Parts: sequence; structure tokens; C-alpha cells
Amino acid sequence: MMRRTIIALALSVLTSGISYAEDAKMPALPIVHVGTASLPGLFVNSHGALAVATAVPLKGECTVEFEKERYPAKILASIPAYDLAFIQMERQQPVSPVQLCARTAAANAKLELLTPEAVGSATRLPVQINRVRRRIPEKGLTGSYYELQPLTRVPPAGSVLVDPAAGDVYGMLIGAQGDGGESYALFASTIAEQAGARGIMLGTGESSVQQYILFADDRKSPAHTRALQFAAETADEITSAHARAIQDWRTNTGFWINDVSSPSVDGDTAYMASRSGAVYAINLDALQRTWKFDAGWPVLFPPSVSPGVVCIAAGSLRLSQTVEVDPLVTALIKSPWMKTHRYVDSYSEIDCVDRKSGVIKWMYQTQFVSRPLIIEDKVLFAGMNTLGAVRLADGKKIWENQSDRREGDVTYYFLGGANKDFMWVLTMTARQRGKGTHDDPLRLDQSPKPATVDCYSIANEKADNEAKPIWSVPIRTKPGAPALSCAILLSPDQKVIYGSTSKDLFAVDGTSGKLLWQKPVFEQQFTGNITYADSVVYVIGTENKLYAVSAVDGAVLWEFQDEKKAPLCMPLVKDGLVCVGSLDTVMYALDARDGKLVWKFETGGRICGQPAMVGDKLYCTSSEGTISEIVLPH
Repeated sequence: MMRRTIIALALSVLTSGISYAEDAKMPALPIVHVGTASLPGLFVNSHGALAVATAVPLKGECTVEFEKERYPAKILASIPAYDLAFIQMERQQPVSPVQLCARTAAANAKLELLTPEAVGSATRLPVQINRVRRRIPEKGLTGSYYELQPLTRVPPAGSVLVDPAAGDVYGMLIGAQGDGGESYALFASTIAEQAGARGIMLGTGESSVQQYILFADDRKSPAHTRALQFAAETADEITSAHARAIQDWRTNTGFWINDVSSPSVDGDTAYMASRSGAVYAINLDALQRTWKFDAGWPVLFPPSVSPGVVCIAAGSLRLSQTVEVDPLVTALIKSPWMKTHRYVDSYSEIDCVDRKSGVIKWMYQTQFVSRPLIIEDKVLFAGMNTLGAVRLADGKKIWENQSDRREGDVTYYFLGGANKDFMWVLTMTARQRGKGTHDDPLRLDQSPKPATVDCYSIANEKADNEAKPIWSVPIRTKPGAPALSCAILLSPDQKVIYGSTSKDLFAVDGTSGKLLWQKPVFEQQFTGNITYADSVVYVIGTENKLYAVSAVDGAVLWEFQDEKKAPLCMPLVKDGLVCVGSLDTVMYALDARDGKLVWKFETGGRICGQPAMVGDKLYCTSSEGTISEIVLPH
């Protein structure tokens, strides 16, 4: 019989001794022996043909102790930035893998730490989540972590954060602790991402999710699905300075940053980008990766596709500050007077690659920009202190409005749409705020100065000339709101611009610049997710609600919220359905007329961005670097 390889996962250093739960729902805890170290592990794969997992930098002979037997094992990889490593154990019989939960645990979730004790036993400790940490810079750790309230007895590293009712694993304890005695558990989804990034199959090799499409009337239909783990790396693996500069959308720049972009579909190929800086081409017929392009910088927005090329905006937007003694004021008051300088560091490369091969054709350097827009023979771009156009053929500049301002108020341009003659832009003045602490992070807020919707001619062929708007209309803003959680969108007939800067949604006549209406829609504020179909504007607020708004007068027609109030992604509207994914792994199909649920499907991965529909198939990406194909039910 061929030997099977089993995957075990371990974190940090622990005392020796086999330990596993007596409860059948709780995960088994094998012990990995490497040199003189003994580490608790978790089985995450029943076959292990592809890879393995365990913790910290490891060297020396490796064995895995499980069910009173020792099996040879091999160290595949160590990832110090996560206190994580991967191990491959060889064994003939398969084992039952754990269910690494893709969802984020609620703050009031009743979870326990499964802590190894003596041989064949484990202690279950109730724990309370303080908050979620997306990085722990003071400990030099990347990834996502649960910060747990201090316990009277410090649990050992390698303890498993579980749901005692379902047996789902939400995380695994690492060795680092906070100054107040807080413990940190690495997200199970981050573990899964790291496994997927190394080609490690999770679970039994079959879907752990019941593959049924559930209808609103409780009927269910077998789901015909396929999935491809296309990403070779994840965002959390980046440790370079320009990658760490990406700010969290809720507290800083305002961008909703996905780990993987929405798919840009053209013909039989989907193009996706990731925060790791990689761009992928996926053949949808075979559901196989055809090429990969490494941009070298994070790619935060979907690629733009033309008949021959794919254009990508890769770059970084970083907020920083310095504090220094002001000698003049210090001399006057005879006491040290500290002066704070806040800076915005902004950079982007617009890369144009061959659509068939992924080979780069040209690259244009500028400041941080959002998704470029291809219009006939031009590539339009907009972003931090920059707005312009280059030639599609060779990347030569046609014109660019650019400022080198780094300190004080800065300008961000949001590109809403264009035709062969004109482009429509939302111009926002951003003010830098914050002390650079956890409670008061550095951020870009909207300034008291009104935003403007501007119309530019894109026919300017004088590269040294600054383009001036043909018309400009002021838009009421909300000072103090995140400056970059804004967006505008040109209607398909190119007659009206729709957009939002905070709680309001507005409409502007695209020909004259007349403000048609501006009305409050959101309970909190806009996320930047907006789309349009059949005289209805669909937008999402930070309260995690999807709103359908009349394009005629701004009246809210209906609203929708995920069952668990999870954040929603950009919706797709087609054939009378509004398809919207949630970070809670569920794809919802709503009736576009009234917002009522038609069906839902549990994908098993945290959905990123707007799905795409090709024929009777729906495609969506997950933050784990997976593209899923769902055959729509009739």
C-alpha cells in the first residue's frame, strides 16, 4: 500500500506529551518532536499528498507522535512572521482533519481554549475576545489575530481556540503576549491562507460545506460548483515597507481593501489581482491558471482589460509622522515645544501586460492611483495628487495634473467614468489627522472644503499643460469622515454621475454639471461600493447594508443586510438578480425588484469584491486566493 502523508499544524514551543480531546467534536492534538522541542499540532488534511503544517523556525530530526505511535515527518516550511511552520507526517491510515473556520468569531462568541495537559487529556478554558488585530507590529507579527482577555492561568502556546458546540477551530495560540497579559490566537483563516499559498489541500480533499443552493422557501437544489486555488501567495506574507503601508480602510484612508480583487472577465478568461502584488489570468473553461505577473507592489484594484492588453495599478499609500523640537517656540517659552509633521507617501506603477502571455509591454510611474480606465487608445488614471492620461500603445504621457505635496492637505481624484471625449472626476481634499496610536491612528479625513464633481476633456495633447475642468460642481461633504471612502459612477447612457462622499448619495447631470439631487441614505457612511442597473443605484454602507436607490430622485427602494450583519462586497446586477457576497462566506441572490432573497449559497471562503456572471455561471473570488464557479439554478 502506498504511504499516505498527513498534514499536521503546530505553533510555538510547548512541553512534551501527547494530548487530545475526549469530546468527539474537539480536534485531536498530535505532538510534533523536532530536535529537543515538542510542539502540539492540528491535522488539517486527511490525505496530505500535497503538503504539511507546524510552527516556528525548526531544525533537526522530526517525528509526529499520535495515538501512541511515532511517525516520521519532514519540515517543509517555517514562517516566523506568524509563529507558524508546516510539517509533513507519513502514515498509512488517514485521520480526521479539523474544520478551519473561515468566519471571524463574534466578540461575544462562547469559545474555549483547548489546552494540552497530560497524556491523552486536555483542559478546556473559556475565553473572551478583546478585539481583532490585523497585525501586531510591536511583536513583529503579520496576519490576523484574536486578542484574548488575560487569564489567571496563562495558557501555553499551541492551545487551540475552538467552538465547543460545533468543534470548529477559530485560531491557535502563539507565544507572544501583550503588555497587559493578553494572549494572541492566529486566525484559522490565516492558517488556511498560508496553507493554500503553499499548495496544501485542506480537509478531506472534498468540500467541507454542504453543496446545496438554498432557496427562500426552504427548498434546496444540488449545487454544481468548481473551485481553483490560484494564488501562490497571500497579502499577509508581504513584510516590505511599501506593503506594510497599506492602511486599514475603517480607520485610515477609507479604502475597502480586499486581499484579492474582483475578477475582470473578458471572453473565456478572468483576471485577478492580489495585495501580494501578483496578477493572475484564469481560463474559465478549464478553470486553470494560464499566467501570473508579479507587479512588485500591492495591487488593490481589479485589472482593466482591452482586446490586446491588461492594465494594472500597483503601488502604495503610506501615512507617517515625525515629532521634533521647534527651536524658535522652545526659546520663547523656555520649555521644549514639540512639533508634529504628518506625511503622505504615495507611489504607483501602471503596468501594461500582454493579455495572452502576461509579459510586460510598458510601465508608467506616478503617485498612488486607483483602477486605470482604458478608453480607445488612452489609459486614464486618477489618485493621490494625480490625474492624467497616457497612450495605450506605449505608455507615453499625454497629460497629467500632479502635485508633490506630502504634508498638510492633499487632493485625491476619483475617476467615475469616461468616453472618447470627456472624463468625470470627483475631487476630494483630505486632511491628515491622528496621533499614530491604536486608539487614534493616522488617517485621512475629509476637510471642510467641499468636494467637487469635475468634467475634463481628455483630448489635451500637450503633456506639459495642466488640464482644467470644463465645469465643476460643489458637493456637500462631512468633515472628519474618511476621505477616501468615496466614489462616483457614470451611468451607462453617460448622462448622469452618481456618487457619495459620506452619508449622502448625489446625482449630477453629466452634460451641464447641474446637481440633480443629494439625499442622506446611509446610517453611518459610504464604503465606496457602488453600481448601477436599470435606473437603480446600488450602494453599501459601513453599517453593512446594501441599499437600492432610485436613480430618478434618490429614494431608497429597499435595503438588505446579511444574516450575521457581515460586511458586504460590491454587488452584481444582471437578469433581474442582485448577487452580493459577504465576508461571512455566503453568496446571496436577491430579487432586484424588492430585495427579497431568492437563494443563497455557502462558498466556504470569505468573498472578495464583485462577482462576475458568464452565461449561467457565477464567478467569485475569496480572500484565500480561490475563484469559485457556481452554476446558477433555473
